[in-house]
Formats: sequence, C-alpha cells, structure tokens
Amino acid sequence: MKVSLRSAAIAGAILFVGCAGTLRPSRQDPANYSRLEAAVESCDLNKTRTLVATNPQLVNKQGWGELTPLHLAAQNRCPKVTAFLVRQGAQVDAKADGGTTPLHLAAQKGSIEVASVLLAAGASINATDARHRTPLDRANAWGQLKMAGFLKQRGGRKGNP
Repeated sequence: MKVSLRSAAIAGAILFVGCAGTLRPSRQDPANYSRLEAAVESCDLNKTRTLVATNPQLVNKQGWGELTPLHLAAQNRCPKVTAFLVRQGAQVDAKADGGTTPLHLAAQKGSIEVASVLLAAGASINATDARHRTPLDRANAWGQLKMAGFLKQRGGRKGNP
C-alpha cells in the first residue's frame, strides 16, 4: 500500500495535535474522521453550514463513540454551531456511548452559552447517563460551579451516582 507523504503528515498531525486541536491525541481513528466532525470541533460555522447543506442527514450522524455533531459542538464550546445544528434538526437529547447527551458535555465543559441553546431547544435538564449522572452531576464533578448554579436555577437535580 502506497501512502503519500502529505497523507502521512496529515494523519501524524491529527494524532499529535488531536482532532479538536488539543495537545492530547484524539482517541478517534484519523482515517474515519469526517470533514463535518473537523468543522464542528473547530467551531467553523461556515464550513459546517456548507457540509450540512450538501447532506442534511449528517446533522444526526453518529460517529466515534456514537457522538453526533451536536455532542462535538457542546464538547468544544461552540454555541453558534450548536444553534445552527439545532435549527437543522439535530436531536438535542441524542445519547452517545455511556448515555451522554450534548447537555452533559456542555455541563462538564462549563459552557453556559451552549447549555442555554440546548435547553431552549428542549434538552432534558435531568437526563441521566449510564452511571445515572445528570448534567448537574457532571458540572459538579468537573468543578464547573457557575454551570452547576445555572442548572440548579433551571431545575437541575442530582442523579444517583
């Protein structure tokens, strides 16, 4: 199998830098990493719009770990991309591996902006993951005190960790 130098360099960069531009390597196989996932994780609204326009079904496509583009937008604190995906029909309570919803990820990352978009779109504030943790539990576990207060004010409860 012949691999071009450019392809090897790109794959190496993704593994070194990580899919979301972090210094920690991504756990996702770069060969299966889609252009939409890259656009969403980098909060690139224009590219996300373009890719969804070519195939609207991508909005709810599950990838590595059963994560949807909305999970990735929440995880990477991308409120504009989150709002766009919601308007395009993204399922706000979609569950990834472990029962994680986009709101769980927004809570653990402390993104009140993303959480606000998700809640306005009808996300369940007390959804539980496979370990019976709610978004409030995740906010507390990750030390996101402002997020925890935000969720409590809106009816967020603790689960049964």
